[in-house]
Amino acid sequence: MKDLLQLLDEMDALLSRSKRVPLTGIVMVDEDQIFSLMDEIRNALPEEIRKAKWLNLERDRILEEARREAMELVQNAQDRVRELAEETAVTREAELRAREINEQAERLAAEIREGALAYADDLLASVEEYLRECMETLKRNRRELKLASKSKAGDADGA
Repeated sequence: MKDLLQLLDEMDALLSRSKRVPLTGIVMVDEDQIFSLMDEIRNALPEEIRKAKWLNLERDRILEEARREAMELVQNAQDRVRELAEETAVTREAELRAREINEQAERLAAEIREGALAYADDLLASVEEYLRECMETLKRNRRELKLASKSKAGDADGA
């Protein structure tokens, strides 16, 4: 299956090799070819949407993994605190160390979470920009088709 960029390149190529109406910016294109390419683009769009959904799922998976790692770090810190607390001579040091471990775990969890969010946001922004460009190209091509159609109709009326 062709991707959206390939299909848009084909549409661009079709427009480039189409005949131009002299002294105008109007291009005469084969209507069937344009409609066929537009159908293929419509069929390719769901694939791009599936990719965007995958990115959301991947972001959620990364966030969940970061949460689990943070919880594990916290649990390990709490377990270590209990072990140290059993030794009365080192109880104060154990409490201090436990706080440090908890803070470190929370900082690490926050860093992982922020990194995962930034990564997911970057991926989604890329897909959003790609889809925006595709939509702009489609709109521009439709306008050109409409102009060409009107011009063709005007030429037929004047003949």
